[in-house]
Amino acid sequence: MKKQFYALIVILLAHTNNVWAKNTDQELQVLFAVNQLLHSINTNDLKLMAKVSREDGVNFISTKLENGKFSVRSVAQSKYLHPENEPQGQYFERIWEPQIILNEQIAVVWAKYDFHIDGKFSHCGVDIFNLILDNGVWKTASMTWTVQKQDCAPSPLGKIIP
Repeated sequence: MKKQFYALIVILLAHTNNVWAKNTDQELQVLFAVNQLLHSINTNDLKLMAKVSREDGVNFISTKLENGKFSVRSVAQSKYLHPENEPQGQYFERIWEPQIILNEQIAVVWAKYDFHIDGKFSHCGVDIFNLILDNGVWKTASMTWTVQKQDCAPSPLGKIIP
């Protein structure tokens, strides 16, 4: 699983427009923090998730319904951090083409993503990670994402490797 994590970092960085040439150290640290959060989701590592996110955060999910309308709901980050709320099945989420907006203490990462459960495609959408520099460590303060089950363009990252 560690090989997949490091491969995902390399792929993510490769799909960040000339990341080596134009991204600052702080931008790379922000991307690393986002990757750690994704790794915690993909490995169901609640300790890592607690380390890289704020328990007091709130997440917003906008789901496109079959009738074309959207349903919006919020979920406290603390819900994801407790073992009794562990997901059923193996989750795998990956992002590409991340765009970063950064100011000394805060950052936003906007990226396209796809999500798989037990190796099968579930949905795609856009992830927005709001991060804050908390005692020298970038942490996800909140997330917002869309859920689209139809008309998803293929990921430029290719098929997932179980």
